[in-house]
Amino acid sequence: MILKPKGMVFIDVHSDTLNGFSITDGPPLTLPSLDDADVLGATVLEALSRSNRQFLPARNMRTDPPGGEVLEMRKAKSWSEYLRHARYVRIYASCADIPTVVAFQPYHNMGRSRGQAISEAKFTIAYESPEQLGRAVQAAMAKATTV
Repeated sequence: MILKPKGMVFIDVHSDTLNGFSITDGPPLTLPSLDDADVLGATVLEALSRSNRQFLPARNMRTDPPGGEVLEMRKAKSWSEYLRHARYVRIYASCADIPTVVAFQPYHNMGRSRGQAISEAKFTIAYESPEQLGRAVQAAMAKATTV
């Protein structure tokens, strides 16, 4: 999940391929802000369900790298341009539909590089409701930093 400086939220869905890569799985889900915990939680729940649904076909990462269509949609020339000044959190859960446990890993965006996990900020929750999930996302994003 990525929060852009002007408040726009992009929830990138990543899925595993049959040959072991984790790649973007379709266009991101978008929200105008993090403000509504219930809507935020429901949207993250949808993304987690989509990510865990099935393996994607094997893909040659050299000749067919993922993300080009996503960058085009965002009108960005590169991932570093897209991530500039953004805060981001990785959200993990293994589930078919409703997760039991959800893990959150806030990152420090270091500019040109991918960023660094803020290990002391990592936490998990036992899933109860979309609103509770949304509040946890808000808390995780508050711990994410950028240069």
